[in-house]
Amino acid sequence: MRSLCAVLLSFTLFASTTFAQTGQQNSRQSRPPVAQPLRSALTVPSAIYECDGDQCDNPRSGGALWLLSGTKGEGMWLYQAEAHLTVTKFDGHTIHIHRVDPTGSYSSNFTPGHGEFIGDYFGTITGNRIEGVAYWGGNFSKAAEVWHATIVGDDFCTPRVAKCPLRPDQLSTLGRNLSEARMFDAALRCFRIAAEHGDEDGKGLLGIMMMNGWGEKTSPSQIMALLKESADHDSYAGEKGLARAYTEGRITEKNPEVAGYWEDRANTRQSRLEAQQQSQADSQMAAKVLGTAALIGLMSALVGGGGDSGSSSSSSTPDYQGQSNAGYWYSHGGSNGGPPAGYHAGDPVH
Repeated sequence: MRSLCAVLLSFTLFASTTFAQTGQQNSRQSRPPVAQPLRSALTVPSAIYECDGDQCDNPRSGGALWLLSGTKGEGMWLYQAEAHLTVTKFDGHTIHIHRVDPTGSYSSNFTPGHGEFIGDYFGTITGNRIEGVAYWGGNFSKAAEVWHATIVGDDFCTPRVAKCPLRPDQLSTLGRNLSEARMFDAALRCFRIAAEHGDEDGKGLLGIMMMNGWGEKTSPSQIMALLKESADHDSYAGEKGLARAYTEGRITEKNPEVAGYWEDRANTRQSRLEAQQQSQADSQMAAKVLGTAALIGLMSALVGGGGDSGSSSSSSTPDYQGQSNAGYWYSHGGSNGGPPAGYHAGDPVH
């Protein structure tokens, strides 16, 4: 159950740290540097290691991994802050990245009413380095803080570049966020790296993506090995992946009895966690499972139900939107009673 607690969704356990976003105002940087509008001929860096202030000098807070694709991106910090990123301006020499940390995530603790945390990062690019200033809350007249980053590209979190800012379980979580943002190539790389470093949820999610056809050609036996290793270590993703594999019969022989075993095991885990209300930790575990259920539903929907619809054991269409709504509700602190009628993922959680 430890791996289940460690990673399974985009809104994970909150680590204690000093948030390095309270730097003193730099009067000489009262206005952000000017950047030119984004041009399609230029390529935005695909991955950077980012540091707010002296954050990366503190082993407790560490730095962040930001993954970008065109104008959108996702970021995660070692101390568990996570953000949706938008590149609003880029000319190859200067860049402006707008940051929004979701309501209920770590950075909400630093906003009035515990809502979204907003940041704007303006930087100058020199080689593979970015140096600049950041502003909080959309206010460009105060609280400017120095930030810096290293452009690492697709080699992020590999031995070819500097040490990865994130743990393997956090890469799985970031991969989930990337999948929800439809950044599947980057998500696949996150799951692969997490899996290579022993993260069981990363193995399960990587296996599911490969079963859906993402990534290089992989033998069915390799995919099954990933799913089995994940499921044998109590990963919900691995259990659901095996249930689907034995139901569909595309990468292994169909076996309704074995499929039912893994489906029941996964569903029992989900139901048990949903029912637990004794502590915040239990609520977080339920959120991880529900969030992963929503992600698996999304992946299946994108490939027409995850394969030949005739192989499905259910005659009804899964409620992927409902799963997404529930996953978001639980992961942002909603009660185990579930979201109210008419609720949609992304709406405020009260």
